[in-house]
Amino acid sequence: MCHLRPSQWHKWLSLAEYWYNTNFHTGLKLTPFQALYGYVPGPLTIDPYIPTSQPEVREYLQERARMLEVMRGNLCEAQNRMKVFADKHRTERSFEVGDEVYLKLHPYKQSSVQLRRNMKLAPKYYGPFRILAKIGPVAYRLALPPTSGIHPVFHVSLLKKKIGHKHTPTLNLPIFDQHGFCKVYPSQILARRLISRRNDPVPQVLVQWINYGPSEATWEDYYDLVARFPDFNMDRGGPGPSLPGSNVTDRCGNSRIN
Repeated sequence: MCHLRPSQWHKWLSLAEYWYNTNFHTGLKLTPFQALYGYVPGPLTIDPYIPTSQPEVREYLQERARMLEVMRGNLCEAQNRMKVFADKHRTERSFEVGDEVYLKLHPYKQSSVQLRRNMKLAPKYYGPFRILAKIGPVAYRLALPPTSGIHPVFHVSLLKKKIGHKHTPTLNLPIFDQHGFCKVYPSQILARRLISRRNDPVPQVLVQWINYGPSEATWEDYYDLVARFPDFNMDRGGPGPSLPGSNVTDRCGNSRIN
């Protein structure tokens, strides 16, 4: 407002103060207005054509109404400009009910207490899945497996139409928890090894996870895996290769792994 009316900026100081006092502060966890007066103020809306005997009040209300229209126009212009730049990297997609599409997901699997996997080589698309319904102009409902645990409605940008008949289906979707991480549970131990970390021997096991193939198995610290999954049988799938060296003992002196 000030750059449109440079000579009248002092008229808008009260609105700037109102905006600041009604803005949420992360430190206070509430607005300064609410902290001072104990309640949330209502919207600052006044009819610009309310009858009044004071010409200054009438002029002020009408001027504020004009400035609101100018700001609405500026916001619409900014939104259209953002849409133009965003659409340059998008393709127009439209599907029909009954079409089969691939679903793009970015699962972040927390596979270890200390180690973190790089998910760049994980599958990007799952499916194909059949479209059950079209929800609005840019969302679709898919026929996901009942064990998927995720909402079946997705934006059109996450879907890719299946073309042709030769394809390798990937129907096992990752299972997510309430925080958006994949739920993982060890399936079996494929191998064992002993590594040196800061001159200390650290036993590790190669873990295959449920719903994941052997190619996605990860090396995990033995004691971290025991602490995270205490009910898992560490000998599941056979003892595997023997670790080099003698028995590894924990801090209490108990032999834990051969």
